[in-house]
Amino acid sequence: MEHRAHNDGALPYLEVVRGITRFPRRELRSERFLIGSGASCHLRLGGNVPPICCVIHREGTSLWIDALLPDPELFVNDRRVEGAYLNDGDRVRIGDFEFVVRIPAGPSHAATVPDNAPVDTHVRPEEHEGFAPDHLGSLTVDELIDRLEADLQLLRQERQRRQDGAATLLEAIRRIRAASEAAPPSNEGGADMEDELPGSSAGGEVDAERAEERHRDSARPDKSRRDRDARGTAVDSGISTSVDEDRSITPAVLPADSAPAERGGTPAEDIDIDAAADDDRAASETPGRLARLAAELRQIALLIEAAEPTRRDPADRSSHVRSDGRIPPATTVDRYVAARLAVLADDLERLGTQLARGRRRRVA
Repeated sequence: MEHRAHNDGALPYLEVVRGITRFPRRELRSERFLIGSGASCHLRLGGNVPPICCVIHREGTSLWIDALLPDPELFVNDRRVEGAYLNDGDRVRIGDFEFVVRIPAGPSHAATVPDNAPVDTHVRPEEHEGFAPDHLGSLTVDELIDRLEADLQLLRQERQRRQDGAATLLEAIRRIRAASEAAPPSNEGGADMEDELPGSSAGGEVDAERAEERHRDSARPDKSRRDRDARGTAVDSGISTSVDEDRSITPAVLPADSAPAERGGTPAEDIDIDAAADDDRAASETPGRLARLAAELRQIALLIEAAEPTRRDPADRSSHVRSDGRIPPATTVDRYVAARLAVLADDLERLGTQLARGRRRRVA
């Protein structure tokens, strides 16, 4: 579908072909034409439509429609899209409503229609609880205030859902960073840390460290099993699972009042050998899992950076390429999420590297 330029001598408009309204022709007089059930929308829809669900951008002779929410679904010429350029004659379907895009070649002589005149679904007014009057002028001041307060409450709920999602992402990032700070420091100089301690042998220190780990793991055998059972979950739950596993293999500092036997080394025959071996395998697998998760997060970040061609129909670039050949950029929120995912991927990769180095020192 090729995007065509149009004469801007007359305003383009939407022709309502499915929906009940006294004004079937709606001119796009605003450069950002809002569609939804809210009182501030230029085209108000009845039924269960959200306060704002779509926006039509008018830039010169170009029209572009964007779906702001996944529900109701947006269709252009019977093809589901998240955004597309609109041409004369295109059919736009939003939920139970359908419109035809009209871009006249000459000046418009149509009668003026209120921007926010409602369009109801194909139901009788008495069956539709939210049936609205034909224009806001028939509402009293109290009714207008009630309607605005209801719309604002819906918008607050939507904003809260978005903030909760962002807070979850930031909390995952904080947990990953906390785990990375608690991981064994990297030894870039190549010298063993045990060599820096006077009067101690490397072998004795390694044995003491292994004894500390075994003491901790023997006290929490169920934790290791739960961590192993949690493998194979989805990526979103994998973030928190990886954090928990990483913390479980970070060397713990024994309390100051611990018995000397607990510090100096527990005899190997007192340890559950099978549990220690399973934990050792889990520790060896964790860096690789972190690296794979970091690579997957980077791929998601790259897809978000590409934004428009990925989220829209990749089989038809004409549905998302601008008339000047450029692809509309991702939103500010998309770029923020992509940047945070890239940082999270770096933290995961760094944590995996530190864990692998710490394991190599213990094995040596």
